[in-house]
Amino acid sequence: MFHSNAKVSDDEIDSDAEFDLPSCHTKTKTPSKSHTILEPKHKAAKNFHHKAASSMSGLDDFLKQKVEFDEKKLEHNKKRHEVFQGISQGRLNLEHQHEGHLERESQMKDEVMDRQYHLSMATKVLKMPGAGEMLKNVAESYLLTLLS
Repeated sequence: MFHSNAKVSDDEIDSDAEFDLPSCHTKTKTPSKSHTILEPKHKAAKNFHHKAASSMSGLDDFLKQKVEFDEKKLEHNKKRHEVFQGISQGRLNLEHQHEGHLERESQMKDEVMDRQYHLSMATKVLKMPGAGEMLKNVAESYLLTLLS
């Protein structure tokens, strides 16, 4: 019996009849090594490499197209996001302007109401028979400032 680490010569490998390959395989020796390479005789097995390569090529083309499509979609979504941001910013600006306009309008209404109140008070003071001359002079000067 041989030790499992014993060296085996090439002649012993070639002459070993117990390990003959089935008839569906042929032996081919590589020039640099003495190992046996099995090549299938069946046409389906021979074409497998070609079919696998063409399938991988098709898959590669598909993935490249998908990446290109996804990049275009991402760019489109970025532009769309920028447009929506611009619209949102425009709405915020309009809301701020509207709030400012409402605030100014409210202030103007308050001023008009104050003037109307002061005008009515000044005219009442002028019509009062018991009001002093000094009070009537102040009311009259106030009315003159409103008219000028």
